[in-house]
Amino acid sequence: MSNGAIEKVSGFVPEVWFDLIARVVPGTVIVLATSSTDISLDLSFGNFAGGLVGVYVVGFAFDVISEGLFGCIFRIFSRWTKCFYTYRQLSDKVELLAANQRNVIVKMEAEAVLARSLFFYFLIHLFLTGLSCFWADGKIPWEPLSIIKFHPWSVSALLGFIAIVCWIRMHKSTTQRIKAMLNES
Repeated sequence: MSNGAIEKVSGFVPEVWFDLIARVVPGTVIVLATSSTDISLDLSFGNFAGGLVGVYVVGFAFDVISEGLFGCIFRIFSRWTKCFYTYRQLSDKVELLAANQRNVIVKMEAEAVLARSLFFYFLIHLFLTGLSCFWADGKIPWEPLSIIKFHPWSVSALLGFIAIVCWIRMHKSTTQRIKAMLNES
């Protein structure tokens, strides 16, 4: 394999990892969490490819919408503090890095996008379960622990809190890592 082919492949791999981490994983979680029917395990190529495209589209939609809604958080934080780059600053700084450094940053930012998308899903779930609690008792049994009753808000709120902490922490870590790589203070 020539050096040119290796460079093309190594430049392509971070994008594939970004899509898998930032879009396919949250899309899969969202589809499985909202599916009310048993999911068929017929893993023919057509079903697998269709499912992969479906979860990618769901993950992509949640990525784009959550970026539109929550991207302003980092724009505000970046004005008040130097702990965060905005997404535009982040992409500009990533271009200045060496290829091996860029791969690490792309992976880290994919994890931040994953957490942001899941936070947005849990926020929607929290809102919808809150609406349902107005019309229903709000206690749902969980099969393995049928004695204990979980309130749907508590589950969504806990998972949403974990997701937002992960999202902010990963974005801050990414910013710090880029600053260290570029010797910025």
